[in-house]
Amino acid sequence: MIRKEIFVIINFFVLAITSQSVIGQTKERCLYGKCSFFTDPHLIPFASSYGGPQALYWCQEPGWQLLIGNSYVSIYILVGTSPYWIIDYVLIFPGVSPCVIIGSSTSPPLCASTTLVTSVTLSVGSSWSHFHNTKCIIVKIEKWSSFYNIYVYESYSLINLSVGLCRKWNCRKESRWVSPLPVIPKLCNIFIDAAKQRAMGDIVPNVIDMATTSCINDMQMTFDPAVAVTGLSLVLDGSAESQLDGGDTKTLFKKAAVLKHDAILNATQVANVLIYNTKELCNEQKQCLRPINNIRN
Repeated sequence: MIRKEIFVIINFFVLAITSQSVIGQTKERCLYGKCSFFTDPHLIPFASSYGGPQALYWCQEPGWQLLIGNSYVSIYILVGTSPYWIIDYVLIFPGVSPCVIIGSSTSPPLCASTTLVTSVTLSVGSSWSHFHNTKCIIVKIEKWSSFYNIYVYESYSLINLSVGLCRKWNCRKESRWVSPLPVIPKLCNIFIDAAKQRAMGDIVPNVIDMATTSCINDMQMTFDPAVAVTGLSLVLDGSAESQLDGGDTKTLFKKAAVLKHDAILNATQVANVLIYNTKELCNEQKQCLRPINNIRN
């Protein structure tokens, strides 16, 4: 049933806009906004204007949803239930030679060189970025074990022409867990501090707060300390956003991936020492935190 829904989505969208030729356009000046949809899942929609404030929302609604859609890119995501991980996605870059990527497909999740998109593998088997060659669009996909995190960067001229959750949502604003297991905020801070130490530029304070809130809530829900990696990613990627409009975005993303790999290794070692030396690791439902193993990044 899911596979049938995917192909209905693809056929409808590609037929509707493939006729719009985007070949021959020159790339506009990029003033990027960013939309993030990750883990349980949390949504940080585009700010209302360039450099404007952003907020964190918790969107626990299962099923297929449109994350972003316009004439140049469309992303559909499939949210599971309990936990509400992003378990599949369809990414479409239309045009004369369209690129269609299905997350659950066995094919490599990369656009062919004949399309208007350059795809880059940032980390083998777990992270890919797609750069539109004529428009200010970057889509970054991370795969962590059984779920995906998706980050969309667009110029505000395109954001204002887009629809989907990144533009209009019906989710509650997220607040931090009132009384988590005491060790959980400490574990989250280890990963976020590792990202701060490797920051590539200024970090908006609100990004750190959103990363901490989502990390604590996810870990308290799942008792999986590996979810702290997403908080680390938010902070480290956020530190690079001030440089997005000034040069080679592909090189910038590759540099961030190298720093992330180092940060994860360091934070994992420190976090495991804390876990080994902490007695209170279980909640009343007998869920227990365990050492972090085999994080691919």
